[in-house]
Parts: sequence; structure tokens; C-alpha cells
Amino acid sequence: MSARTTLHVFRPYRDRSTRIQKQQGKRFRMSTPRMIFRRRNTRRCRSHSYSGDGMYHLTLRSAVMENLFGMVTQAGVVLNEYGRIAHEELLRTEQIRQELSILRFVIMPNHIHLLVVLKRSTDFSLSNSRTKVSGSAYNRRRSTHAGTGPHPRSTAGPPPRSLGSFVAGYKSIITRRIREISGQSGAVIWQRNYDDRIVRSHRMKQIVCGYIQRNPQREWIRLQQHQIP
Repeated sequence: MSARTTLHVFRPYRDRSTRIQKQQGKRFRMSTPRMIFRRRNTRRCRSHSYSGDGMYHLTLRSAVMENLFGMVTQAGVVLNEYGRIAHEELLRTEQIRQELSILRFVIMPNHIHLLVVLKRSTDFSLSNSRTKVSGSAYNRRRSTHAGTGPHPRSTAGPPPRSLGSFVAGYKSIITRRIREISGQSGAVIWQRNYDDRIVRSHRMKQIVCGYIQRNPQREWIRLQQHQIP
């Protein structure tokens, strides 16, 4: 895999107290190492049903935000082999999932933005919000209210035909295909969970569409500003 991006393999670390006991020469029974995971808090709207009708702005991020899917140029994003897989599976997912419509998306080198509609009934429509939100205000509020994904998973997993089911299925197929190509069975492709924002009005829908469309251009400008002369 010399020409491809180096993928990360997740290796949980042992409890520090076990190492200390071993260094001090204390007797202890060998057992399965205790894995340490950081607990993530969710900021999702708890009063909203993510398995019902709704429009959402989603952001899926690659592991450690590495440029896994391609590179940004002045003309836009140039996808590599992994990026083309992500693009193909998005189009395929929309065909398979009749309840899901992808209105707009962009695959960036280290994350993916999507504007999706989950429509399980025939009378779904956006409600007219009285709140006026400008583009700059959207950027500020999005970083504050963006959720970190579904609540801690139960053994049953996300409900069928829900937003969580779509994201879990999409991440799973991308992970499987990239692992097959790279030959790294333990490679970590995604960050846990995802960011979501509920789109409640037509005005907010226009702002999100513009945000997604201009994302490659903003990233190119940012790279040029930080480029070392």
C-alpha cells in the first residue's frame, strides 16, 4: 500500500494500574486487559424522533481527520480511490433506501457533508420557522448545537429505516470495502458517531445547501492562507 493513505489500526491500551503493579513486583492474577474508553456526551435533540420524518444536515468525519478521500484543488475536490468508493456507495444507498433522499452532498478529503430527507409519510413538509438565521450565524450555531451522533448503542442497534440506521449502514460498507482494498483488516476509517443538525425551514435549507456547495472553495482558500511561502 505504498501509494495509498496509511490507515490507523485501533489498539486499546491497558489499565495503568496493572503496569504499576508489575513494575513494583506485586503479585497479581493475569486476566483480560481492561479497555479504557472515553465516554462521549450527546447533544442531540432528545425531544425529536430521528426515526420519523425530517431533514438533516449530517457530517461524517474520517478517523483522526486524515485526508482519506482525496485532496482539495482550486477546481474542487479530486477524489482518490477511497473517495470514489464513498461517492459510489452514497448513490447506491439512495437507490436502496426508498425512505431516504440525498438533496446535496460533498465529499471532502477528511469529512463528508450531506443534506438528507428522511420521509416515511406522504404529508411531510418543512415548517416555516420564524427564526431568521444568516449564513454567518449558521456557522456559529452549528458548532454549538451539532450533535455527536446517536445515543450509546443498545444490543438491538438503531431502529430500521432511521437516520442512525442509514449512517451505520453507510459507514459499514465503506469500512468493509476500504479494508478489502488496503489489506488492513483492523483499519479504522471513521470517527465514532456523527454530527447532525435538524433543518426546520426552507430558509435553513438554502443556507445548508450554500454551505455544502462552497465547502471546497473555503477549504482551498484556507489552505492557501496557511501555505508556507
